[in-house]
Amino acid sequence: MKHFWLAMVLAAVAMTGCSASEGEHANVDSGDASSPVFEAQETLAECMQDLGWEVQVLDDGRIDSTYPTSQKDEFVADYDECKHLAGLG
Repeated sequence: MKHFWLAMVLAAVAMTGCSASEGEHANVDSGDASSPVFEAQETLAECMQDLGWEVQVLDDGRIDSTYPTSQKDEFVADYDECKHLAGLG
């Protein structure tokens, strides 16, 4: 499960096919808004926001974020760190 969330983000990023000028878009589903996973997703989003990323948890529990293609490696590294801090991996 450790790499599941990172794989979901990377898959979402890979499916977007965005150009560098448009940036990358990550969108990860977390399920029911009352679930512990949803709460952890909110913690993850707050962590990412604290690191300067534009991240939000949508009403349906998905995490949504857009970032420059040139910062993909930094985004993934910060996401992985925040995911761990939120108890998701």
